[in-house]
Amino acid sequence: MGYDCPFSADVITSHFCEKECLRLEKTNIIEIPHKGASQKLKALDHRIYRRLSVFIEGLAFGRNSSKARIVVSERMKEQFVHHYGSVAESIIVIPNAVDFETFTPANRPLYREQTRQKHGISRNNPVLMFAGGDWERKGVRYLIEALSLLASTDVKLLIVGSGDEKFYGQLAEQRQAKERILFVPHSGNLWEYYAASDIFVFPTIYEPFGLSIVEAMASGLPVITSRSAGAADLITDGVDGLLLNEPSDINDLTAKIELLLSNAELRKTMGEHARKTAERLSWDWVAEKTLEVYNSVLKGRGE
Repeated sequence: MGYDCPFSADVITSHFCEKECLRLEKTNIIEIPHKGASQKLKALDHRIYRRLSVFIEGLAFGRNSSKARIVVSERMKEQFVHHYGSVAESIIVIPNAVDFETFTPANRPLYREQTRQKHGISRNNPVLMFAGGDWERKGVRYLIEALSLLASTDVKLLIVGSGDEKFYGQLAEQRQAKERILFVPHSGNLWEYYAASDIFVFPTIYEPFGLSIVEAMASGLPVITSRSAGAADLITDGVDGLLLNEPSDINDLTAKIELLLSNAELRKTMGEHARKTAERLSWDWVAEKTLEVYNSVLKGRGE
């Protein structure tokens, strides 16, 4: 949603509920690091941005409007209704999809060994993977803490994306897990990292959808994520993924990782089911549903 959308657009698509995220930040459920001078400046910039975004969001979603408004998950719509009341009940849900030709289990024999070698990972090391930015919101802290509690010390964790590497590196060092973590800058070839990994872990606090979740599923990986993620609506717990009731429950997160690490057959079966689920998420279907909304708006303006 661009800043000019509430004023000029007839169809508004939002991928984020700013007011829900502000609530989580104000109550410190999402903790923004603010110890050093640099972190304090970033935190201030973030607070200004968030409040401006909430104001603009209120113009688009917080009042009766003739505009068509689209969000990417049922969970996200529930949040808008919670914060803005009955005026948000007309919101249309069109979920994201996945390019399941790009993200596919067929990448595994093509990229697994070379990607591991690139980062000094043995073929025998079990590999957990996280992908995304905004690490405070997406639960990287919980994943590092869970890693430190795993019985096996040969498990590696790939954290792919942009974030406060210094802060989380120090946290990993405190938890005696730093040598097991590889921070990888945002990659344009993310499918290579899914191919190199064994389990995708995404203990997010707030996630309107979670495209990386369905990319991992399409790649044939078993996924552990939070029920708060929009994409969790697509997952049957224990069948094509494992769901966390509370991402901050480190013991539950650790137990779910241990369960998958200890059972290769379960990883294989869950990954196969995850792929089948992802195949239902076609971008052609998303385009068709979005076009229906556009045509409805055009028809209304013609009348």
